[in-house]
Amino acid sequence: RKISINAMYYNLEEVFYVQNGYYPQTIDSKTLRAMDPALFTDPNGAKLGDASSNYRYEPTECSHDGHCKHYTLSSSLEREADFTKNSRR
Repeated sequence: RKISINAMYYNLEEVFYVQNGYYPQTIDSKTLRAMDPALFTDPNGAKLGDASSNYRYEPTECSHDGHCKHYTLSSSLEREADFTKNSRR
């Protein structure tokens, strides 16, 4: 789960934001093309965005055209605190 969250974080910061100057309102394999699509599926088989997914992407300060200023990525872990990454900018 940490590997998946870190991969999403890296692609949001180093690829998507660098190319676009904003964060997307939603993420998936079409938005983050440099990422292995399998990493959007949690260990239980739920994809990011599904209600039962262990992965959460929460954008904030989004405009009507889907351009967001910040986000939080997170995943619940069994034996430790939630793993969370926040936007750099």
